[in-house]
Amino acid sequence: LAQLAKNKGVPFCEDLGSGAAVNTEEFGPVDHEPTPSEILAKGVDLICYSGDKLLGGPQAGIIAGNSELVRGIKKEPFFRALRCDKLILSMLEEVTELYLKENTSVPILDMLSMTNKQLNSRAELIIKKLEGLPLNAYAGKGESRIGGGTMPKSSIPSVTIDLKPENISISKLAEKLRCNTNPVMGYTADGAYKIDLRTVFPRQDEDLAEAIRKSVS
Repeated sequence: LAQLAKNKGVPFCEDLGSGAAVNTEEFGPVDHEPTPSEILAKGVDLICYSGDKLLGGPQAGIIAGNSELVRGIKKEPFFRALRCDKLILSMLEEVTELYLKENTSVPILDMLSMTNKQLNSRAELIIKKLEGLPLNAYAGKGESRIGGGTMPKSSIPSVTIDLKPENISISKLAEKLRCNTNPVMGYTADGAYKIDLRTVFPRQDEDLAEAIRKSVS
């Protein structure tokens, strides 16, 4: 298609979607998601992709590629109505700098690359903080979905906190967790309420334990 567009003198644009900046295979047995540089190298003139999803920045749309075409887009009157504001641009700049600097980490990539051994260690500490409550809490197994619009068929093995309350129903526990000051979202499976630890930042572990304590006390 790129060659056909070139022969006809027509700009060729591709909606890339997620905008992965690294090889997705590094995170486990998942599909390969083409990077912007890969697609541009195949002769595509313009690409558009998300600033969030696999890039890990704010929700935004990014257009990249042929500099002449990009300059033309910036002159389009609609550009003023659809352009990102300064807050979005500053967050995009920050996440881009994380990729460029050495010895820094990108939150979304940290969560995807966390091992089950690390997740199990966190689960044990959280479960220990729930001792003495009318609740059966234990570490379970789960599958982390990378995203609905991003690699929808790919998942990574994960570790869950499984909760079986003794004094309330699972649906009531789910409601209380959702309505907590720090809302907690999980899912019901295998007769338990499951919270995927891969979706929880390590710095949030104490808040998670406190939310569970409040919900069953």
